[in-house]
Amino acid sequence: MLKLQLLSGQDDVARLECVGDVTLATLQNDDNPLAEVLGPGCFTRRVLLSMAKATYLDTVGVGCLVRNHKSFQDEGGRFVLHSLPPEAEHLLRLLHLDKVLHLAADESAARALAEREEVHHA
Repeated sequence: MLKLQLLSGQDDVARLECVGDVTLATLQNDDNPLAEVLGPGCFTRRVLLSMAKATYLDTVGVGCLVRNHKSFQDEGGRFVLHSLPPEAEHLLRLLHLDKVLHLAADESAARALAEREEVHHA
């Protein structure tokens, strides 16, 4: 099971942390880990997901991130990934997903990106 930890969600920006692998093995039993942690209406919110403790990201994990990004776009929310390990950031850039996903170097940059009216990619 994918481990997502809610760091704070009281204000209009929810902060989460991903811990461990983001792979087929950790995602196969989850309908949507973000919705499970944040509840109904989560895709209308602004969500910052720290990837600092993500140990491995495979193609299934990448697909999950892209699907969630699209759900946030479709429902008016904003999904920003930050603090990616170098290998994960390299993979996303290699796949040109840095042009699709909202990526930020750290939480401060992620918050600024999430609060902008018009989002630009890192």
